[in-house]
Amino acid sequence: MATGKLTALDFGVTADDWNVLRTARPNVLLLGSDSAVTGFLQLMLPLLQTPVVHYTNDAAALPPALRGTMILRDVGRLSADNQQRLFEWLAEPTRAAQVISTSSCPLFPLVERKTLAEPLYYCLNAIMIALNEPPSSA
Repeated sequence: MATGKLTALDFGVTADDWNVLRTARPNVLLLGSDSAVTGFLQLMLPLLQTPVVHYTNDAAALPPALRGTMILRDVGRLSADNQQRLFEWLAEPTRAAQVISTSSCPLFPLVERKTLAEPLYYCLNAIMIALNEPPSSA
């Protein structure tokens, strides 16, 4: 489970979850502080299929033929229009991208308030991992 000094365990990720991330490439929702998410994404980088593209809530255009990995930061900040675009993009039958979305807080309350589309939430949330801050000495 080690890659460099930090391991998945340092972020509170179980060996089973780490193994699934390494082998199955599921869509995953990472919950945690920006520093924890950034550190864990660095740990995951060697596992990600290329190309790796970053999508933010300001981006209006999605890559037309992504077959690698999309990292979607702050998914809870997507506008309703960008949520719809993203869901349609993900629903394309030939799409072969893994999506790693991030949030600093739980997203289900946004679904309950109808500010985050429920179908998009479940599409992005095949696995949800709440990240711990890693030890600062690692």
